[in-house]
Amino acid sequence: DASRSGGHRSAPQESTGGYAAERRLQRTEATMDENWEDNFNADLFLNEDYALETLRIEASATEALEQPLYLSTAASTDWDLTGQVLWPVSIFLGYYIAKNRQLFEGQKVAELGAGCGLSGLVASHFASQTCLTDGEEVVVRLLEKNAQLQREGKALQRGSEEQASIGVACLRWGCQSDLDAFVDQFGVPDVLVGADIVCWPQYVRPLVQTLKRLMQLRFAEEESAEPLKLHLGYVCRALNNHRLFLDECSEYGFWVLEKP
Repeated sequence: DASRSGGHRSAPQESTGGYAAERRLQRTEATMDENWEDNFNADLFLNEDYALETLRIEASATEALEQPLYLSTAASTDWDLTGQVLWPVSIFLGYYIAKNRQLFEGQKVAELGAGCGLSGLVASHFASQTCLTDGEEVVVRLLEKNAQLQREGKALQRGSEEQASIGVACLRWGCQSDLDAFVDQFGVPDVLVGADIVCWPQYVRPLVQTLKRLMQLRFAEEESAEPLKLHLGYVCRALNNHRLFLDECSEYGFWVLEKP
């Protein structure tokens, strides 16, 4: 009211508290933007508490394998950690391996994109050497647990003194350094297995490139060697991805034989 101030209106007093708080907020946001990666802990979103289950894999009408397995019982997981979960195709491929043991007996077998490793673990009952591989560090740690479980059991025993071996390796498809380390550790495999590994279009070509390189290394060791075979448990979830896989195999010189 001008009459109460001698006819002159008082100038409004500037409040500095709000501006100071805003500047502090801006500085805090800037610091968070700059350092969020340093403060982010991805382990908070990982669950490595696994259940131990025993699966019965029928090899014939009168014989079955008892296969212990650590796995995640989560209903879902991140797309790149699907290997923590046991998928039905792994079980079906395990049945196939057990019923066709002659294809794996005495062989060096490697499982690609192993996840929990069930297919490779079933193969280790018959193979002379087995290597479980995956490209995700978390899944590789799970494979180490399952491989150790296999060593402690009787699956690797072949006689009174002879015993098969099982190992684990990180193998990212299309990564030459990973492939070199795998071959240095395990050698060139005789047989490959893989369950439900043709899922993501961006990984199809790296997968086929890895198969091609392993084939080349096999023939480099022995020109008269049998061609490297991949026994693939497969579900067609998208026709485009299916065609892409077949096209890549054709381009790199592989034959694909489909068995229902």
